[in-house]
Amino acid sequence: MKGWSEDSTLLTVLAARERGLHQPMVRRSPKAICQYLHPDFYEVGRSGQHYTRDDVLKSAYEDQAGLDIRIHAEGDYCRRLSAGSALLFYRSANLRADGSCERWARRCSLWWLTPHGWQLRFHQGAPIGSLS
Repeated sequence: MKGWSEDSTLLTVLAARERGLHQPMVRRSPKAICQYLHPDFYEVGRSGQHYTRDDVLKSAYEDQAGLDIRIHAEGDYCRRLSAGSALLFYRSANLRADGSCERWARRCSLWWLTPHGWQLRFHQGAPIGSLS
């Protein structure tokens, strides 16, 4: 984003944490979810629905098929807001078996530095057209 300085080390750390959340193995594990998501986590999804950490934990038990979706992410950008908080921006899409992408979204994640490391505190997705 124009005029914003970027912290490349922090970008690497937060992008890796975000990608971890995209992994079905993590999305199926309540223990892993609790390591990644702050207790006060709140999300406004691509669809406009909202979710809490408890909702995400519940889906780890109930929505096994939905957890197998493969996710492509690109265009990461990070902005440190304070010593203990940062915003991560990126684009994502569902990855089809043939390698093509569908359901593109612009994403923004607020990461919070806790005694347990960086945890996701807020996440929002908004649909965008396909990228060419």
